[in-house]
Amino acid sequence: MMVSELKRLRIASRITVIELAAHTGLPAAYLDQIEEESVVALDSDLARIESAIHFLSSEKKRR
Repeated sequence: MMVSELKRLRIASRITVIELAAHTGLPAAYLDQIEEESVVALDSDLARIESAIHFLSSEKKRR
């Protein structure tokens, strides 16, 4: 999934960067840089982010 799609999905799911950082173990500042495309993220980090967004999104829907 592309970075712009991950950001769109995160925002649509009402997940904050802080929540995403807590779940992925990645620093919030790094996540911000990824979303602003000022750094190139590792594929493994993008996979962690995507997985966390899907997990957190499903958790929020259950509430």
